[in-house]
This record gives sequence, structure tokens and C-alpha cells, in this order.
Amino acid sequence: MPQINTLAGSYASRGFIVLAINLGQSLAICQSYQNNYPNLLVLRDTNYVAWNKYVINNYIPLNYLIGHDLDQIVDYRSEGYNHSLYTNRMKNLLSPVSLELTPYNTQVQAGGVLNFDLVRHNWESTTQVYWIKLSLEQPGGGFANLYKTPRKLTMPGNQVHTKNLNYTMPAGTPIGIYTMKCLIGLPPADLWYLETFDVEVIP
Repeated sequence: MPQINTLAGSYASRGFIVLAINLGQSLAICQSYQNNYPNLLVLRDTNYVAWNKYVINNYIPLNYLIGHDLDQIVDYRSEGYNHSLYTNRMKNLLSPVSLELTPYNTQVQAGGVLNFDLVRHNWESTTQVYWIKLSLEQPGGGFANLYKTPRKLTMPGNQVHTKNLNYTMPAGTPIGIYTMKCLIGLPPADLWYLETFDVEVIP
């Protein structure tokens, strides 16, 4: 776990997320794991639902690597842990372009302006072509598209692009918590990266 915790911290900006699933131990033990390995997301499988679905030969640890496509295809699985092999397979699955959304304000009134930065980072040396979708999810369901349709972008290798964006909350927007969501990838189902932040519409 120390090695995977370090790996998760090193590649978090590339969209690498580690779910550490604990088999039925107490909440206190799970919390101690979370405290000791803060780059992991420790989950508690109290009824062995995940274990029964993914078990191979009843061996622990059991490791899975899942790609970023929407079908969530398992790319690699192993009983035991080979750090070098695991790291190499993980790197082959990383998104070539990452996102970061940074809001300047997380509260806004109806008719007010939400201001935020959108940062895109191409980690590869080659030009990347992909689509981007930006939307605002509403508390009761539904969403407003900031781009009417997904936009096709071309980005040179080893580049970082920052764009400041403004969105005016329409007059009469109900109060509540809204979620700004940005997705990039290749249609129809290859999701490279998803980034969000919450904003509260106040009276």
C-alpha cells in the first residue's frame, strides 16, 4: 500500500485514482488506512459484494486496472503486487490530456457572474486532438450546456493552455448547489478526463 499510495499521489493530476477496497473490517480500521494512505480512497466492502464479483483464486491483494473508456473495461488484473509491472501498465492507460477547473467564486446570485479558469495540459510530446464538453448541472436534474455542442480541439505536444471563462447565472435561477462539469475525450465513449466544482446560487 505505501507504494501504491505514492503512485496515486504522483499521477493524480493525470486522472489516476486508486480505490482500496477493504474486506469487512471495522470502520475504525478503514479510517486508519485512510489516514495512513491519504492518496487512496478507502472503501469498506461489508457484505463482500465487490469481492464476490472480482475474486479470482481467493488471493489477497487483488489488483485491477481499469481504462478511462465509459465501458470501464478491465485492462489488467493480478493476484499479488508487482510494482514495476503495475506501474508500466498504469502509465499506458493514463489520459494524454488532463484538466483543471479553478473557480474564483463558489457563491453567486441569480444574474451574477461565475468566473473560473480552465487549464488543459497535454502531457505527450505529440499533438492531441479531442473533444471538450462544458456544462452546469442543476440541483433538481438537467443541465445547461456552456458549449451548445462538444467542441473539437487540437493541442500541440507538451503544452499547457489556460483560459478564463465567465458564465452569467440567468435571472430567476433557483437557489441551490450547482455543479460545473468539464469532460474531454474521443466520441463516443473514450472519456479521457472529468473535472468538476460546485457553486452555490444564493439569494
